[in-house]
Amino acid sequence: LHARSGRRVLSTECSLCLTCTTVCPRDALKVTLEACRAVTDYAFREMKTGRLINAVDGNNKPSIDLMSRLGFSIQPNLSPAYPGGVVGVLKNTLLTPVTPDGAALRATSLALGSRGKPLP
Repeated sequence: LHARSGRRVLSTECSLCLTCTTVCPRDALKVTLEACRAVTDYAFREMKTGRLINAVDGNNKPSIDLMSRLGFSIQPNLSPAYPGGVVGVLKNTLLTPVTPDGAALRATSLALGSRGKPLP
């Protein structure tokens, strides 16, 4: 999971997810889903991250399904370093609400200064 917040990049494997699938396999999906929701919520609300990017092997169906349940848009990974992989992208709609014409994105960009703080 990669989180970009200004100049910071958080890159980590979720060891909690690995623990969940080992310790409680019957409820693994539910527990893992809730853990990932907590991580994405923290990244978006507290770190003010603009988007989350997750790259996985294209054969890893459980991870791809999890990304889909979390709302990630799934695309092929075009990097030659990861043949057959996929990339999930989840945008922070708290910072840049999604609208058909992009008006909210433009308005948000104009209203915020270079450090993401509202202009006076």
